[in-house]
Amino acid sequence: MTQQLQQLLNQAHTLLDQVLNDPQYQTLLKRGFTPESTIFNAQRLIASLDLEIKDFTEKSMVEQLVDVIANARLEASEKIAEYIVSETERQDVSLSDLLFGFAQVAFNRGLEESAKFLENASEKCRA
Repeated sequence: MTQQLQQLLNQAHTLLDQVLNDPQYQTLLKRGFTPESTIFNAQRLIASLDLEIKDFTEKSMVEQLVDVIANARLEASEKIAEYIVSETERQDVSLSDLLFGFAQVAFNRGLEESAKFLENASEKCRA
């Protein structure tokens, strides 16, 4: 949440506290004044608004983070593809053999899920 918005909500709480403690307001209450909306209701509503804004802001931040992760995955995939193509040309091997070699390296490093993916990709290239 922006600092300015937070300051406004804090000022609203402070103002309501000042009204609540004001001698003239206290006199009105003693004389039987019963407002439909009390100071406490207003404070509760401001606190609720504050929480809703924070919740919305956090969700927005999470959505932005998801976008950043998705973009990073795309960039990583592009770099991996470029690397694979350059290695097939540099080593003068077939794409399927190179992917199978990557699968073996991944398996040896304990990356079973990646190894399986690369092995499947290698088999698809052979087909």
